[in-house]
Amino acid sequence: MEHFPLLPGYSFQDSTRTQFSVPHKLEYKNGYPIVKANPVGLGGGTLDVESVRYTKNPAPGLYDPALTYGKCRRVNIPPFKPRFVQYDKKCLRFKGYFAQEVPNSPDERHRVRKIELIYFLEDDTLLVREPAIENAGFPQGRLVTRGKVLKDDGQPFHWKDINNGIMIPINGTEYHLCSCDGYTRNYLESQGIEVEPDTHVPEDPYISRRTMQNKAGTYATRPPPDRYTKFLMYDKKVLRFTGIWDNRACEYGDLEEYHILYYPEDDTMEILKRSKRRETETTAPLLARIKVPKNWKKLRAIFPAESLENFYEHREEMYLPHDLLVGRTIDVFGRKIHLVDCDKATRAFYDKVLQIAQPPAEPRVAVQEPEAMPCCSQVLQEKSKVIQQIEDILPEWHKFTPQPPKTDLVCYLNNMNKLLRYSAKLDIVHPEDEGRRFIIEYRLSDGFMKIIERKLKNTGFQGGKFLGYQLVPKPHSDPADPEFYSPMDFELGGTINVFGHRFIITGADLAVYRYMQENTEKFKPETIRNLLDYLIMEGLLDPPERPKDAQEEKTAVENLDLDQVELKPSAECQRRCRFAE
Repeated sequence: MEHFPLLPGYSFQDSTRTQFSVPHKLEYKNGYPIVKANPVGLGGGTLDVESVRYTKNPAPGLYDPALTYGKCRRVNIPPFKPRFVQYDKKCLRFKGYFAQEVPNSPDERHRVRKIELIYFLEDDTLLVREPAIENAGFPQGRLVTRGKVLKDDGQPFHWKDINNGIMIPINGTEYHLCSCDGYTRNYLESQGIEVEPDTHVPEDPYISRRTMQNKAGTYATRPPPDRYTKFLMYDKKVLRFTGIWDNRACEYGDLEEYHILYYPEDDTMEILKRSKRRETETTAPLLARIKVPKNWKKLRAIFPAESLENFYEHREEMYLPHDLLVGRTIDVFGRKIHLVDCDKATRAFYDKVLQIAQPPAEPRVAVQEPEAMPCCSQVLQEKSKVIQQIEDILPEWHKFTPQPPKTDLVCYLNNMNKLLRYSAKLDIVHPEDEGRRFIIEYRLSDGFMKIIERKLKNTGFQGGKFLGYQLVPKPHSDPADPEFYSPMDFELGGTINVFGHRFIITGADLAVYRYMQENTEKFKPETIRNLLDYLIMEGLLDPPERPKDAQEEKTAVENLDLDQVELKPSAECQRRCRFAE
């Protein structure tokens, strides 16, 4: 019957079938429904549709490659991990710094503070902390608490926004990132971000300077086995030399003779000055026993403490026995001493111990005579210091007993205790001299000047005496016949040069105006008029009555008698004149 075509009328039911039950596809196992394939059809019969034994040429779609190539390998899918588990305890670490201004400090103007920026990958938070510095003087530790920090656009910082060489503003502070660790660099490069090369964090200049100042000095100590070797070999042995120092080129100089004592046990040197008085030779100590350096201008700050150690690493910089030979010149702290002779014991020591032959002795006086000294008048003209009139000082150079310079007694008695006081300021070159104010006192009795700086708050200058009483010459004047400042040189708005310091006159007191009234022939009318206007503007004088007509006013100004100006100092005047005190 299987050869009959499947057409209506050619299909017959199996008359021998007695079971017509439908197989079930669901079954429960341990309380869970499980779907399974049906191996049989209705009534437990075979399924002709799913069976392949009736198929002569199987279809390619039903071909199973596993029958030929075997079963394929199954890949285990890794279990899912949330972000907080995957990046737990993983963070990005950057090192950097930020600059902090330090106002009103004489030691530092800005401070460089090192920081560490840590970014946590598990929740995209960050914190900024500062490593502890010993004796810093300011609070340290955590500067920014861990959390999400917002950028300028309102979005929180992400690890893609952080890299070397950038500046991150957080809470008004600019943090500069300089370097990162190896894990951070590898992570950013694995995510396709190019990391800039690391740079060094700049050092704080104040901390570096203080570290160098507080650094303890290091001294090299000789090993214990050789501690007393040299002492036992050369104990109580002294090398004695005779030297000459020629100082006749200087004024009052002389040819001096010295005894140089060298102690080979510790390479120290002692110098005694030799002199003869009344046929008796005496010695005076010139230099105590010490190690003498060859180049005394390049000594370190810890000399001579380091030279007293048992083992001195700069021993070759000091004078040693092979440097002391007859005929040589040694430099003892700037004093050139020429070695001319040594005793017999010293020569024997050099022959037996050092295997060096000392040259023969030289004559004691082997130095040429110095050139003639210039006369006193030439020294006075070239190097004299201007303190008084030259014509008063020059005659005293030729006297055995100097006399004090002559003074004008009449001028001194007439102008005794009379002072002219002016207020002035510096013609500034440096900005820090902007607020400095001065008082110039001129003594009429002898023409001496004194400058006092006023003490003002928040200027950085203590104030007090700037220049003591002395004669001040005018610039570019002849040193042999100088010209000194006088009251006629002080004008409002004018400038005077006091030994290179330029002062601008800004005011004067009533005593100056009274002195101008008494000596009108010595001053210009413009100078007197400017001072009068200044005193009237400051309220120290009452203004005179002025005519209404302009032509009459001009005529009145030209014919003004300064003696008729009424001087009425008021309480306000007394208060404003206290700058002279």
